[in-house]
Amino acid sequence: MDHNGPMCKAWSKDLKLLTDQLQLQLKWNKQYIKFSVQNAKLQDLEINNQYGRTAIVSPGNSLGYLGGGLDKHIGEVFSPNKNHKDAERFILDGLKNGYRPPGTVKIITIPDEKLRRSVAFEKLQANSIIHAPTMRSPINLVKDLGESHAYRLIFDITWQILTEVDAFNKNLHIKGGDRIETIVLPGLGTGYGKIPYEMASKSMLAAIGIFTSHFTHEEKSVFALRYLGYKHQTLLPTPDTIPNTTFDLTKNDLVELFKFSIFNMKDFEVSSH
Repeated sequence: MDHNGPMCKAWSKDLKLLTDQLQLQLKWNKQYIKFSVQNAKLQDLEINNQYGRTAIVSPGNSLGYLGGGLDKHIGEVFSPNKNHKDAERFILDGLKNGYRPPGTVKIITIPDEKLRRSVAFEKLQANSIIHAPTMRSPINLVKDLGESHAYRLIFDITWQILTEVDAFNKNLHIKGGDRIETIVLPGLGTGYGKIPYEMASKSMLAAIGIFTSHFTHEEKSVFALRYLGYKHQTLLPTPDTIPNTTFDLTKNDLVELFKFSIFNMKDFEVSSH
């Protein structure tokens, strides 16, 4: 979800590469993932949960304050009074020790009785905010970190969001409660961070594609390092499914990342349409 058309256009392009050109069938917990790119504001999103709830990613600062931009809007959506300070207090309490480094992720669930009459509860079926800071305080990430490191950060944050939601749902399977069925994921780092939409999309979709693919754990690890530009040979041998070519995340697209790998996988599912 993003109200910026170029961000949604970049997502649509990269999703088409993954699902149409590469024919990857992406699953999570044995169920096919349904992607919906929506060029809209939060209150206008179309959510169709069948069995669980919605969690909305807040990609702001390390301290959990919802003072501006998308974060403030998220706070307003989660408040019956449309006061972002209400949701902000839940986040600050949930973070406990305050500061959370960029790249860490915390799922904060708000009790239903505190959400009734809010847009989050009534329209979006949401009861959780995923605090996933992209920066310590508002800053141009590309200038601060450099291009490659900024793009790697977006990949790692997306990966960690998926990891935390996966653990959250597995824990609820044991304890009971509402699982997260839908993740509302905005463009990461594209506001104050000034990360180009195309690069944010590629990093986010690369993480999602690798995480939810049918690759083995070892293959997923090698593909992640391949995208991020790190050598894996000292840690793991190169599986036959991994292209033995150089990948440059600033220049190559997602087709180049996976290349011939899906055709070499023994039990990898390929779409028949």
